[in-house]
Amino acid sequence: MKKKQKEESAEELLSPIRALDLKILRHLEGMPQHFTSLLLVEPMYFSRANLELVKLFISKPKKTGVYITCNKSSSYVAHLLESQEIDSSNIFFIDAISKEEGAEEINEKNFSYIDSPNDLVALSVKIDDVFEQIKDKRDVFVIFDSISTLLIYNGKEAVEKFVHSIVGRFQKWKIKGILLMVNSDEHRGVIDSISQFCDKTFELK
Repeated sequence: MKKKQKEESAEELLSPIRALDLKILRHLEGMPQHFTSLLLVEPMYFSRANLELVKLFISKPKKTGVYITCNKSSSYVAHLLESQEIDSSNIFFIDAISKEEGAEEINEKNFSYIDSPNDLVALSVKIDDVFEQIKDKRDVFVIFDSISTLLIYNGKEAVEKFVHSIVGRFQKWKIKGILLMVNSDEHRGVIDSISQFCDKTFELK
């Protein structure tokens, strides 16, 4: 108990951003080698949580990642990573929002696009296609940004069914998966439902 209190006191002395980074790191360190986790994030920290997750996952050499974005364009995410000197050459981007918003599309082999976040069938197929391209699936990570955006474009039951399906595949492929979602009372029912599919649900405050 004293050790835990000491850690919490130390966090309070840090900036809110650095304390957030430590909480993410602590969450990941407590997870098994392969897992799927639902990460609930306060809106003000959402972008930072994404960035920190990528940094932590690709810290090991030759780590392969899949970044599924329904929230911000993949070009924006790629430029953000580049500005932080994060090498994204081993990250496959699946972009469900750029075509919908008319954002810039990057014509490179690790960038792929679907028309809209409301086409869950196309998104599911694209996830399968990308994983077919990954030869070594032993140490792959997936970041899904975000379930909250899917709920803007789709009904709750459709999103729950979709998440259940992809989490099953993540578990089959034995990867590390993080599903990001805004921590909201509005979607508490969906959160409770999706939590049942995941190994752990973690609230990042």
